[in-house]
Amino acid sequence: MADAYDIATRPFTLTCPECGGALFPADVAAVSSYTCHIGHVLTWPAMAEAQLARIEFSLGAALALVKERAELYRQLALHGEIDARTAEAVIAETTERAERLKELLSATWRTLSPGPLVQRPSDAR
Repeated sequence: MADAYDIATRPFTLTCPECGGALFPADVAAVSSYTCHIGHVLTWPAMAEAQLARIEFSLGAALALVKERAELYRQLALHGEIDARTAEAVIAETTERAERLKELLSATWRTLSPGPLVQRPSDAR
């Protein structure tokens, strides 16, 4: 599945970080905002902050699951259900992937503060 995913392909829509539903841009707003199908309304700063929190939560959950995979194989080898060599190979693989996830979790993400990012013609006076 991951091999077929093209990271450069733009998503069809944005999703609500609260419920996962599709978001629709507001028709008229002083600050860009988005509303989902059940009524969550997020300004772009709130959306950006909520997305980052969701990314960190998801990466943390993935890290925990990867570490659990290593533990499963340790237990299987300990109880003689699989051979030690197979367990060691899977544990090494999961440890490497856990380290990569940990690096992503500890990296600083770029954030923007709300405010004029570009000068509009009406601001140039």
